[in-house]
Amino acid sequence: MSLTDMTILIPFDESNPLPNIDLIIKKWSTITAPIYIEKLSPSGRPTGAIALLGSAFCVSRNNNYFLVTAAHVLKGLPDGLAITARIGERAVLLNNLPFLLSMEDDLAITMLHASWTTQFGIDRVRSIDLDDEKKGYTRLGTYISIGYPGSKNGINQRLNKFAINIHGTSFNEKLEKHESKPHIKKPVVFKFNKKTALNSNKGRANPPCFSGTSGGPILEIVGITKFDDSISMSCRLEGVFLGWHKREKEIIGASGTALIALIDEVLDKMNESKTRTTLPSISTHA
Repeated sequence: MSLTDMTILIPFDESNPLPNIDLIIKKWSTITAPIYIEKLSPSGRPTGAIALLGSAFCVSRNNNYFLVTAAHVLKGLPDGLAITARIGERAVLLNNLPFLLSMEDDLAITMLHASWTTQFGIDRVRSIDLDDEKKGYTRLGTYISIGYPGSKNGINQRLNKFAINIHGTSFNEKLEKHESKPHIKKPVVFKFNKKTALNSNKGRANPPCFSGTSGGPILEIVGITKFDDSISMSCRLEGVFLGWHKREKEIIGASGTALIALIDEVLDKMNESKTRTTLPSISTHA
């Protein structure tokens, strides 16, 4: 079993960047994972259906791999229900993975140990490398969020119905000051108006509801000039999607800096103990 990082470069056509953005979303969607929970009937019996909880994605830091989502996706779940995710082509149980929750930044992380990935037959974890600072790349002022809208995702095993659909959204305006009142103190905030959204053909788009996309990545597209004067694009992590404020038309995310700090705290504690222990049981970090 091997764990490998995800690195992608795509040629850039300055005359029409939208198709290139679609390609980036398609490529980088491989680091993401939908999270589901078993649905029960009003009487408390399994229905055979699985409801979408939210979105997640994989990152690497110092050769350690983590699954990341929003804390509110996992907070307050009923006991005893199966929680699953689809990592790559594999459906995996998350119940035995200990998540560390930071309610201050609305983040949740768990380490993906090699023994766990082997158990579920995962031979490769595609991730975004948090150690890669993208030196030499230019910031292009374009951001993308990738996640799994609840309106387009669901599984009903009894009816043999499987709907796993990912959606990416691009936006260009990062805000220093915002009108909305986020539930975290230090968010990253972007302007996004659904009414002016365009598809790759520059036609009117109708983006799905953002419900279900919480916990997915917000990536910044960066570019570098190659030897033949063409531009290739890659991504760096800007944040973790937490929600969209409809009235203010603002996307709210936890910052990539906050995520790195949370991961580094875990790695520091592991180094202090001199053993590669697992994370604490599901808990709150404030």
